[in-house]
Amino acid sequence: MNIFEIIINHNKTFYNFRTNESRRPIYRYFIVVIISLFTAFFGSDFDGAIRETIITSFSILLGFGFSVIFYLGVDNNALKNESGHLEDELKNEKINKVRRELFFNVAYFNITALLTIFIIIISQIKFSEKFNNYFFDYIDTYFFRVSEVTFGFIICTLVLESFIAFFVVIKKVNYMVEQRGTFGH
Repeated sequence: MNIFEIIINHNKTFYNFRTNESRRPIYRYFIVVIISLFTAFFGSDFDGAIRETIITSFSILLGFGFSVIFYLGVDNNALKNESGHLEDELKNEKINKVRRELFFNVAYFNITALLTIFIIIISQIKFSEKFNNYFFDYIDTYFFRVSEVTFGFIICTLVLESFIAFFVVIKKVNYMVEQRGTFGH
């Protein structure tokens, strides 16, 4: 499974539960881009304190995300209908579907959170102080030192996408805990 499959399957988990009609991710992306642009142009600078806060917060949330992934990996048995009741079979099917969706939501969150942390860390590397040659000065100036607006936009977009994914994960984990509690598992 590659990153693109995770993104595609994560986006497929956004649908109307009553009608089963898929919600297009383009609308979510559009709202995230608008908020990110607004924040990048009119928000505060992404200085050291904000960067440290993002890294710390995401590190903690990543621990939760990996715990969910490990749980899904260890408890990989799909629920089976042992009672023979149609209602139990339908509930089990729904839990198994939510469980599969949860995997993609957590994987997407982990990818966006790790990418956010990686970009913040890379942006703080100063090559020219460690190496005194033209090549590293060029990289430091033009590659890693993107404008504050561009950097703010990228980080804000990743943070918003991560939070949306994490919110969906929390909702699905709560649902699974509630449903499994009613089955006595």
